[in-house]
Amino acid sequence: MIKIKAVVNAVDSLYKAQSVMLKEEIDCLPVFENERLVGLLTLHDVINSNPNRIVIDAMRSNFALIAPDTTIIKAVNILEDNNAKALLVADGKGLLGIVTKNCLYIEYSKLIDTLTGLYRSQYVFQVCEEFIKDNRTLSIIFIDLNKFGEIDKIYGHVFGDLVLKELGDLLKGNTPDGVYLSRYGGDEFVLLSDFSIDKCKEIAAQILRTISMHNFCNGIKISASAGIVSRKNINMKAANIESVIANLINFASLASTKAKNEKKKILAINDDVANEVGKISLANKIRLVNP
Repeated sequence: MIKIKAVVNAVDSLYKAQSVMLKEEIDCLPVFENERLVGLLTLHDVINSNPNRIVIDAMRSNFALIAPDTTIIKAVNILEDNNAKALLVADGKGLLGIVTKNCLYIEYSKLIDTLTGLYRSQYVFQVCEEFIKDNRTLSIIFIDLNKFGEIDKIYGHVFGDLVLKELGDLLKGNTPDGVYLSRYGGDEFVLLSDFSIDKCKEIAAQILRTISMHNFCNGIKISASAGIVSRKNINMKAANIESVIANLINFASLASTKAKNEKKKILAINDDVANEVGKISLANKIRLVNP
């Protein structure tokens, strides 16, 4: 976010606006008229307009306001929905700063895993936070490949990376609408949705079948295990919402490990158990599901 150093009036000349931009070394200015925010003026707008015109003739009225705690994911959606060049950050007291399109996309690109093209773990936390803010059920499917380390040992890490890249494409092509897919790390993948736990079992079972039936590069065959956790009515006033999310992801991860060790393919944690995250024993509270 760029701190707002100056603003312009709608009837100011573009020459004055450009002078302000050059002096403050900024390329974007909020535009006010009668103490009301009416638009956004960029340096690009100024350069491509007659300098003798006034600000209102060149400004953009399709701006959008976001709160300081807006996630990158939601900010990008707001930017694109409004076809805006920048977003204004504001709280209850007034404007705080500006996030330009270029800066926002740079931050957004950091959420993409360069190997698979899937989103990274940071994306998982941001989507989970949005689900919680919207009071939606948060269901997590955690997929962990079985004995993937042996592929690296037998074929080498280059082939291992090729398998992961191919798996990323396979998952993208088989992930249902309404499900958010990401590579959590290494050979672990996460799918987020607001579906019921029974629907998540169906999705996980189908994905595991698709993986096991696919012939990867060099004829490599792999399989995977999945852990599922679903939680409703998460309290946004929790002291540390990131900790709540991390615990839920960890439970799903532990469930996938238990599924792998017990050769059960899928383990699911119901909502009553998920509500007690951090207070219970996984071994005692998990219920087994055979897809």
